[in-house]
Amino acid sequence: RGVPRDDQLAVQWFRKAAEQGYARGQSNLGWMYAEGRGVPRDDQLAVQWYRKAAEQEYAAGQNNLGWMYAEGRGVPRDDRLAVQWFRKAAEQGLARGQSNLGAMYAEGRGVPRDDQLAVQWFRKAAEQGDAGGQVNLGWMYQEGRGVLRDDQLAVEWYRKAAEQGHAYGQNNLGWMYAEGRGVPQDDRLAVQWFRKAAEQGHAAGQSNLYWRYPEVWFAERLKTEAEQGDAEAQSRVGNSYRFGISGFPQDYEKAAYWLRLAAEQGNVEARDSLGKMYTSLGWKYDEGEGVEQDYEMAVYWFRLAAEQGDVNGQFMLGLKYRWGQGVEQDDEMAVYWFRLAAEQGDDTYFARAARSLLSLMHDEGRGTEDVSPRENTPNPAPNRGGKKTGAGM
Repeated sequence: RGVPRDDQLAVQWFRKAAEQGYARGQSNLGWMYAEGRGVPRDDQLAVQWYRKAAEQEYAAGQNNLGWMYAEGRGVPRDDRLAVQWFRKAAEQGLARGQSNLGAMYAEGRGVPRDDQLAVQWFRKAAEQGDAGGQVNLGWMYQEGRGVLRDDQLAVEWYRKAAEQGHAYGQNNLGWMYAEGRGVPQDDRLAVQWFRKAAEQGHAAGQSNLYWRYPEVWFAERLKTEAEQGDAEAQSRVGNSYRFGISGFPQDYEKAAYWLRLAAEQGNVEARDSLGKMYTSLGWKYDEGEGVEQDYEMAVYWFRLAAEQGDVNGQFMLGLKYRWGQGVEQDDEMAVYWFRLAAEQGDDTYFARAARSLLSLMHDEGRGTEDVSPRENTPNPAPNRGGKKTGAGM
């Protein structure tokens, strides 16, 4: 703390302390060997330094030595010796040792299985704030082992561990929300806790997120690919936000963001989707569908669609110029946008309508003198309601 992390320097200082017989330094040096930090991983050297600390009654060294025996790392696996060292640490009040001793009783390893003693040791650890002890105690309440089954208490202990960032606690709390045990059933909170566990690489959290909430899992994978710059994924994310599908909430702003990114990479589908979305938003304001009718806002969205090359947006923008709805009446601009729509060659209603109106305006002698665009101004979103005027073609 207060200096850049440097595992090799840490090892140097731990070694100096260890070689002077300082138990904490010996235990820490053992841990560096066990984790392969600052030195090549070497379980036998880890055991050697843990043992020196343990023999000085250093509780962390005793617990760590017990763990090496329990896992068979650097020494042959020996549950009896693991229990012996866990007990020494636990009786000194070390929370991790208490939790580990409880686990040996719960699993019947090195001692006869005894759920009540397991609960006793888990509780001692949990009450000291040890996240592992809290998860284990929660599980005993969930399963009704050594205590009466109590889902609410299970949730309480899982939550304490989860809030400390313990992946098992996060996964288990997610499961309780998914099942509605000890808490009201809540998929949103279940996903939240499964995700936290999954992001730490917790296999059960990842599995629960995938099997129980495949749409959410798919959405997150897709978004990750989009964030990495994949244009196809960006297009799919944008359309998912556009329609509120595949685990994404409907959000036009986010839809526009992702579709625009994809379109800028040349993704044709994204470009077309962006235009269609803008046209759809224009229609909502034009018709007052779910929003207050506002022709200026309709023009704003139709223009964005038209500039994306969307034939519907081009036609509707031309129509707004023809009738002066939400924009100053301008026959030449109407003709300009109708022509762009007509020249796309689509045999859609709007392309045909654009051609019909072009012919009509030519016959009327309206706006056909100059069909080049005469404006090159920004398209700010209106901040006030547009006037409601008559409509028609």
